Amino acid sequence: MKMKRFFNWLIIFMLCVALFLACKKEPSVTGVTLNKGALLLETDSTEILIATVHPENVFNKNVTWTSDNPAVATVTDHGLVTAVGKGNATITVMTQDGNKTATCSIIVSPSGPLCIVQWSDPQVGWNWVGYEATITQAQRAVQLINEIAPDVLLITGDMVHFPDNDAHINKFLEIIAPVKAPIIVTPGNHDIVTVPGSEVYRPVTVEGLQRYRSFFGNDFQTMECKGYTIISANSTLWYPEGAPPEEISRHDKMLNEALQNAQNKNQPIIAMTHYPPLFNTVPEKYFKLLTESGAFLWLSGHWHSSYRHEFGTCTLLVGESTSANETCCPLGIRVLTIYPDKSFDWDFIPLY
Repeated sequence: MKMKRFFNWLIIFMLCVALFLACKKEPSVTGVTLNKGALLLETDSTEILIATVHPENVFNKNVTWTSDNPAVATVTDHGLVTAVGKGNATITVMTQDGNKTATCSIIVSPSGPLCIVQWSDPQVGWNWVGYEATITQAQRAVQLINEIAPDVLLITGDMVHFPDNDAHINKFLEIIAPVKAPIIVTPGNHDIVTVPGSEVYRPVTVEGLQRYRSFFGNDFQTMECKGYTIISANSTLWYPEGAPPEEISRHDKMLNEALQNAQNKNQPIIAMTHYPPLFNTVPEKYFKLLTESGAFLWLSGHWHSSYRHEFGTCTLLVGESTSANETCCPLGIRVLTIYPDKSFDWDFIPLY
């Protein structure tokens, strides 16, 4: 009888213990929050996200971190976010218990402004100035460019005066070899279509284009830099008329592909040609194509003098030369500082 009572009390005790433990069961995770819901970062910068699991007395507070766009922003197992490249990304934190999530939107902009040097019309070998003088002037320009240390150097045509003079072209290439920045060049009339020893234009020929490419590379070039797309187009194909149709078609195909690529990446466009898009030097269809595709800056040379003109949302900037001019303008180069909002400064740097 006593044994039976003992077992009865034991059962009651065990039921009480079980009830007590049930009442003390670990609470489930109800959610997770982040200390920041959005971040605006510059490339290569970092930021810590802190996750708080709810309720506070939950035992399992383990979480995992993921980025939906690692090309823009990465995240470590401890919530350290690193901005990798321009664009948008979403960082998600998920609890191990219950798969509760929270997100932070990331916007990454290029770090700092874009610095460009615009060098117009070096025209090495111009007999009006003297071959040696043009060499000295070009060498001085290179010295200034390396002191400025731009992100990229844009040479807007007429690298030499005589397109058929190998020695002058090779000398120019030798002069610019010490430049420490990436270089993009665009063909000028003196590089392809000007008759040696005169200012008479000859038609663009396949042979002339191939000769240019053998020295300077492709006559159509593009580069992505700090969130911008720079497009160098061959305006000698557009003016004067007479260029081979197959070359125009080839060039137009590359231009359209470059514009589409910039639009897909939501990158503003900086256009560069030798001829400025005024006075029928650039056909209307190309002007509309570039400006309507997102070109907010258009850099050119040819005039050997400073000129600025607004085309709605696009600004034309014609740079001074470093060779010579007929208007007594000072010789020099231009420095552009372009900010993330596409505003910019355009400063003249004299040769001497």
